[in-house]
Amino acid sequence: MSKSLMKVFKTWPKSKNSCHKLRSFGVFLVKSKFIKKEDHMKSRINIIASILACLAVIAIGSFVIVAQSSIKGTWTANDNDWSSRKDKEKDIYLNFRYEKSKEGKRHNSSHGSTFMFSDLDGLTRAQTEGANSTVNFRLIREAGTLQCDGVFRNGKGIGEFIFTPNSGYSNTMKGMGFELSDTKMFSAAMLDLRVSDVNDLRSAGFQNLTVSDLFKAKIFKVNSAYKQEMAGAGFPNLTMQELVKARIFKVDSNFVKTAYDMGVAKDSFGEIVKLRIHKVSPEYLKGMRAAGFSDLTASQAVKLRIFKIDPEFINEMKGLGFSDLSVSDATKLRIHKVTPAFVKEMRELGYSNLSVSEATRLRIFKIDGDFVKRAQEQSNKKLTVRDLVNMKIHRRVTKRVT
Repeated sequence: MSKSLMKVFKTWPKSKNSCHKLRSFGVFLVKSKFIKKEDHMKSRINIIASILACLAVIAIGSFVIVAQSSIKGTWTANDNDWSSRKDKEKDIYLNFRYEKSKEGKRHNSSHGSTFMFSDLDGLTRAQTEGANSTVNFRLIREAGTLQCDGVFRNGKGIGEFIFTPNSGYSNTMKGMGFELSDTKMFSAAMLDLRVSDVNDLRSAGFQNLTVSDLFKAKIFKVNSAYKQEMAGAGFPNLTMQELVKARIFKVDSNFVKTAYDMGVAKDSFGEIVKLRIHKVSPEYLKGMRAAGFSDLTASQAVKLRIFKIDPEFINEMKGLGFSDLSVSDATKLRIHKVTPAFVKEMRELGYSNLSVSEATRLRIFKIDGDFVKRAQEQSNKKLTVRDLVNMKIHRRVTKRVT
């Protein structure tokens, strides 16, 4: 018993405020009560019982604090999502779910990842493939340990887990400037974020990282080696955000070299990423050059890709009379759905020398072959595109009677 609690104990019968002093120790179950002298012995006995109860509450309170730093939840293995995942070279897919209270509200969290059986202490392939296998296994990481219990039936499993964080890891990370809550400790364990990973990033020149940066770097495999690779490709000063973006779109030194060889990306990292995002490949550029687009910039190549303009479309439109298409012209034709089929239909109706502007104007006002035929039947002169547009606007063409 602490000296402070003993002092409260000694003054308890004489003080009406003793309960308030006990409250300062986290005790809320003992009510203030004035003790009469004639009940002194009885009160002493009651006080001893109360103090013991208080100590039990304090002990329980301490346990609750520890429990709050741990996380309990459920896990599933090889659920329905597994069949669609690309990383099947791993042995098993585990998904961990738990609830946490934040600002009085309950929030569900889910962390799924693939693992090798060698990552899981106490679990084998044979156990997972059994008809009814009771399992007990652990995932041990620097940030903490997940203790899992459950059952597997024919490759699929379900059970409960408890995550116990590693206080040594937490203290080390705190000393490095990273405050990790219990949920972030869990995320660090799932990502297998190690202290050495942080040291590696700092050795690459990243000094003002956040916990979020650490998680992103781990997820997308941004490390000192990758930063050095991109520096060797001509980009020595990329930020963490830029490196993450590059990783997301699979930009590496080989692609940077390819972009340079294509001649569409000079020294702009942003342009290189856009080329990757919109799948502007050397094969695509070679085809577009053969179709007449020999001096494309990165932004022009991306624009053509966005509107799905390929060499086939350009060559077909050139065969229909659009011989000197620019990037802007080709884009307008695509935007307004001026297809080869539409151009052929207009040519059959006598409009064989349409300009890009005329063809797009017809499409803007939804003038098709049927409308042109009805307009021609009601007119005694050859109609221009402008005439057709005016007739459409002013509704001068009657509908065909069927």
